[in-house]
Amino acid sequence: MLARLSYTDFDGENFMNNTVHNEEIDYEKIKKYAPKIIEGTNRLKDWSNS
Repeated sequence: MLARLSYTDFDGENFMNNTVHNEEIDYEKIKKYAPKIIEGTNRLKDWSNS
């Protein structure tokens, strides 16, 4: 199966205000400012592995 997905369920302004230009955006920062993205991708991963 091949799929291309896009997720936009987060407050982009808050996310961008709390990152520095050229800063590496790691898992912890995404988890803090876009938790629904983490939850959604984990649910999709679990579904695809079932």
